[in-house]
Amino acid sequence: MLQGAGWLSDINSKLAGIGGSVYATGRVSATGIKSWSTGYNFSAYRIAEGRYRITHGVGNTNYILMITPIVTNEKGRSGVIQNITVSYTDIAIIAGGDVYRDHDFFIAIIKT
Repeated sequence: MLQGAGWLSDINSKLAGIGGSVYATGRVSATGIKSWSTGYNFSAYRIAEGRYRITHGVGNTNYILMITPIVTNEKGRSGVIQNITVSYTDIAIIAGGDVYRDHDFFIAIIKT
C-alpha cells in the first residue's frame, strides 16, 4: 500500500517504467469546487448539470484523466471524458443512458 509523505514519488517511480507520471490528483465537489489537490495545480468548475471543466497546465494532449465519482446509496455512475485539449478537459458524470448528474469525484491527471 502506498502511504506516507513519499506516496506520490512512489507512484511516479512505478509509472516511469511505462513512460508516465502523476501530474495532479484531487477531489472536486458536485458544485465544481476543488476541495483538495496534490502535485501541480488544476482548476475545476461546473459547466452544466453533471458536466465539469478541468483546466490545467500540462501544455499538450499527452495525458490520461482518471475520474471516480463518489456515490453513496446509488448505482451506475460513470465518469467520462468528453473533450481533451492542451489546457482543459471536459468530463461528465453519467447516471445510466444520457442522464447527467452532479456528484463529487476524485480525479488524477497522468502525463504520458
